[in-house]
Amino acid sequence: MLSKKELLDIIQNEYPLKRIDKDDISSLKVSVMNFDIEHYEAEGLGNVSFMHGEGLFGLMKMDTMIINPFDVDMPLYSYDYIKALGNVTLLIELDETRINKKEISDDFNKIIESLNAYTDYELKSSWYDNIRLPMSFAKKGKKKDETAFDKAASEYLLTFLKNCKTADRCNREEKIKASQFYTEGLLKNGGTSTDMFIKTLGQEKTQKIFREVLFATGTPEKGE
Repeated sequence: MLSKKELLDIIQNEYPLKRIDKDDISSLKVSVMNFDIEHYEAEGLGNVSFMHGEGLFGLMKMDTMIINPFDVDMPLYSYDYIKALGNVTLLIELDETRINKKEISDDFNKIIESLNAYTDYELKSSWYDNIRLPMSFAKKGKKKDETAFDKAASEYLLTFLKNCKTADRCNREEKIKASQFYTEGLLKNGGTSTDMFIKTLGQEKTQKIFREVLFATGTPEKGE
């Protein structure tokens, strides 16, 4: 599992990060997991959030990182890495939040192909299947597979940021509005993590976390 520092340093090398303090939601207990959440603005890119969770006396660990590009017309990037009882699961998704849907580099496919030998993690059918882009993937393995998973995760993030550098610049307010579809869809239709948050913290607190920190898309105007 790549460390938080390793992941954030990759971003920091391309886009300066500024920490945004949200003391009231920096530490949370959700079900059996204790989460620490950090929130950043990446200059020239957009919102970055990092969430680390541990539970079951340290036997289960989970890292989530979300990049919501508001200044460049790129999809939402989400990274989940789970370690539990000797098993590892890596899920990286690009979800369609762009204003203009242009072709994306096939460099992502080369990274995914490097993991062909590993078992696919079966994802449940979800309301957002139609906006999950083809260069998303989910793999599962054992502790011995961490090196390969970490290498793929690092290369994927670098490739995403490289594509952000050459992507079209966009109006920030327009892009945030386009990105609200995903955030509000999660809050309305749910998802594995979303359901767990709502059940434990309630709808209002979950909305605050999603809208202000994890995705930072704000509250939609009435009627939208």
